[in-house]
Amino acid sequence: QRDLLGDYNMRKILLASTAIVALTSVSAMATDITISGSSSLILSDNSTNTSGGGNIDSEMDMSVSFSNTMDNGMTAGMSFGLDENIGGGFDGLSWTLAGDFGTLKVSPDATSANYVAAMDDTGQYAGEGLDIGADIFGAATGGGTTIGLSLPAISGIAIAIEAGQNHFGAGATVGVGPATINVAQMKSPTEDGSSASVELGFGDITIGYEQNKTESGATELEGTIMGAKYVMGATTLAYEKMDHKTGNTKDKSSTQLQASYTITPGVTAVVSSSDVSGSAVTTSELTEVQLKVSF
Repeated sequence: QRDLLGDYNMRKILLASTAIVALTSVSAMATDITISGSSSLILSDNSTNTSGGGNIDSEMDMSVSFSNTMDNGMTAGMSFGLDENIGGGFDGLSWTLAGDFGTLKVSPDATSANYVAAMDDTGQYAGEGLDIGADIFGAATGGGTTIGLSLPAISGIAIAIEAGQNHFGAGATVGVGPATINVAQMKSPTEDGSSASVELGFGDITIGYEQNKTESGATELEGTIMGAKYVMGATTLAYEKMDHKTGNTKDKSSTQLQASYTITPGVTAVVSSSDVSGSAVTTSELTEVQLKVSF
């Protein structure tokens, strides 16, 4: 009986040792793991609220990324985010493989923009409140898995391509003095999209302008975005304006003003005012006060 008990204890020790070694090996393979997120308490007053008073809301976002440099010098990575605003699904889900050839990126769903589709966010500096979504360029991508390749920059010019089951896109980024210029084009069986933008940086001041177009048969949509941002110490001031046209008719417009102050690293107070108007939307004005905690 003592021998049987001794054998049983020895097996437990061996199993525990094996588990520890396995866990240690897994940790060693995951060279770099980054977890970040933010939570916000939001007090808001919307002009469309017919019941009177204001609203109390909260937002919670989290992102996780993994990175591992292999023996051959190539780097593999994966990232995903959790956002309650997309119905409990994933946001920014992708994996990458980087080497001398550039960086290969695979995005498995429509909520995770690939390299070319992501070139339509210039000028979006006031992220809180209401806007009309004038970044229509990426609409030509449709859904499904997208494969993208960002090539190494040559003489300051970086080129990216992407392809999915129903679209193909190509774009380039070039830096000229204080300016960064993006141009891109997207084609699908039913839509053609184009985007051009410029961003200027002068010390603490950043200015951006972007124009997007999509054409589907005889229907042409155009979205423009302009924004400015000024950073002075712990305070950031931002302005953003979006316009949208269907054909030659301007049918949607929005403006956003935002001020944020970093109370202490990881804690930020945000005040924003925004409005939306036009024949294709419900006119609305929104004022928000936020307390945001980041980790």
